Amino acid sequence: MIKPSHIAFRINAFSLAEIVIALGIIAFCLSAMTGLFSVGQMASRDASADTSLAAAASHIISKFKTESDLTAPATALPAHYTFYFGHEGEFLDPQEFSKKEIEAKARYLCTVTDEEVKESTIPYTTATLPDGTSHSTLRQITIEFKWPLTAAQPLRTFHAMRSVPY
Repeated sequence: MIKPSHIAFRINAFSLAEIVIALGIIAFCLSAMTGLFSVGQMASRDASADTSLAAAASHIISKFKTESDLTAPATALPAHYTFYFGHEGEFLDPQEFSKKEIEAKARYLCTVTDEEVKESTIPYTTATLPDGTSHSTLRQITIEFKWPLTAAQPLRTFHAMRSVPY
């Protein structure tokens, strides 16, 4: 009979070097995932800002299409308009909110400049509209968004320009 003290036991285990290598790989993967999360968060924030800007720009365009004092040929061009929008792109109407409330809620500042385009700058400035009327003068409408307004200097600016007959 064999005594139990003479039986060889072999314990299967990882060596210290294998454990250190595995921990290094895990640490590298976790740090890479953390970096991806921050990139995803920035992309989400930018997409949210783009959506809000689209809503605000849509509001500005509809305002210019529907309000006669903005669409009528102005004799006092250039004309400047300022609009404020909240975080979701909602219009902050100065008739509904005080100036202090607008400053607290506003995220986007929209400046619209409406000016006459001189004939010397653009050839063929005569335009015929679908109703058959002819216009020899163009208006250049410039829309500029700045955000965020909470920073000392706005971090981002979006600038769009379009010439339209009037």
